[in-house]
Amino acid sequence: MDINPRQVFHQIWEFLFFTEKNLIQQSSIKIKIHWERPPPNKIKLNIDGAFLKEKLHAGIRGVFRNSSGNWIMGFTKSCYTSRSMQTELLALEQGLKLAVKMPFATIEIESDSTDIIKMLIDENDSSNACLLKCRSLMRQLKSPVIKHNFREENAVADCLAKEAVKNFKSDKCYHLACPPLFVEAILEKDMQGLCFGIKQLSTSVCNSLVTLNNSNVLRDYVTSV
Repeated sequence: MDINPRQVFHQIWEFLFFTEKNLIQQSSIKIKIHWERPPPNKIKLNIDGAFLKEKLHAGIRGVFRNSSGNWIMGFTKSCYTSRSMQTELLALEQGLKLAVKMPFATIEIESDSTDIIKMLIDENDSSNACLLKCRSLMRQLKSPVIKHNFREENAVADCLAKEAVKNFKSDKCYHLACPPLFVEAILEKDMQGLCFGIKQLSTSVCNSLVTLNNSNVLRDYVTSV
C-alpha cells in the first residue's frame, strides 16, 4: 500500500494540535470574579493606589465595609511618590493607621498588588521604611490576614484612587463617611454579589494565588480539585 507522506504529516499535525488544545483546556480553570463579603465578625478593608509616572502623582484610597457590604468609612489622599509599588504600600499604611484608631474587633485586608503581599510575607525584606511601618501597624491589629483580589473586584478602591490622582491635592487625607456618587453603582453590585467577569487561569497561576488567599480562586479552584 502506497503511503502519502503529505497525508501522514497532516494527520500527525492534527493529532498534536488537538492534543495540545485538550491539555490547555484541561489545565485551565474558570474563575468567577466578584467581591466577597467578610465573615459576620469581621470588617473588610479594600485598598488601592493609582500612580501617574509623568508627574509622580499618586492617589491612595480605601474603604471599610461590613459583612452586609455596607460602607463604614473610606479615605482618600493624594501624594508624591516615585513608583507604583510604593503607592500601594502607602495606601495600605493609611488604611492601617485608620484601622488602629477605630473600634473594629478584627479586620481583613484585600489588595490587587501581589508585590506588596509578598513583601509583607517575606520577613527578610526590611529595606523599605513604609513596609516596616505597615508590619508594625499590623502587629497592633493582631496580624490581620491580607488577601489578594483581582482588580475587577477591587473596583471601588480602584475608582477612588484614580479620582484622587485626577483631583490632585497633595498630602491632605480626607475621611469619607458616605460613599461618593461615582462609586455607588459599583457598591450596589458588590452588595448583590454580582459577577464582574470570568478569568480563564492556568492551574499554576491558581496555585500561586491560593498562597495569597485569593477568595475567588479558593472558591472556584480549590473546591474543584
